[in-house]
Amino acid sequence: MEEESALFIVAEVSIGLAGFTGVVAALQGRDGWDAFDVWRVVSLLCITFSCLFVSLMPVGLHAAGLSDSAVWRFSGGFGIASIVFGYIVTTRYQRADFPRQQGAYAKVLYSLGGALLVWHILTILLATFWPFFFALLTILMLAALEFTSILLLRPPR
Repeated sequence: MEEESALFIVAEVSIGLAGFTGVVAALQGRDGWDAFDVWRVVSLLCITFSCLFVSLMPVGLHAAGLSDSAVWRFSGGFGIASIVFGYIVTTRYQRADFPRQQGAYAKVLYSLGGALLVWHILTILLATFWPFFFALLTILMLAALEFTSILLLRPPR
């Protein structure tokens, strides 16, 4: 599988983002986090671990002997399932008093989320690597954006 090294690189970047999130959380301390900050950290960890597991799924499926088209179709479906799971987990942490994502930041988040869904659907329909890889890059963009927002965008207190 020629794509395996690209998938491993994506997995490593995902682990790196999750690790840096832990460092930021540890440096901030428990007293410095409010409920909205906790939600953003949980959201980022869901994104990064989703990217990790989704990127490793084709490697395992290929090792199990599935055909290339079956690997990519199943991986695209697993990607959509991870979106649904992440949505369920993060909405359980949301509260009504959280600040609403507005402006350009919200538009970018929603655009990336829509693109992610399209990439996974294309992966299922075309049964090939390239839309799956772009889906993973989209997940990494979401994670990088969320990580940057945790560091730089503080909600009004």
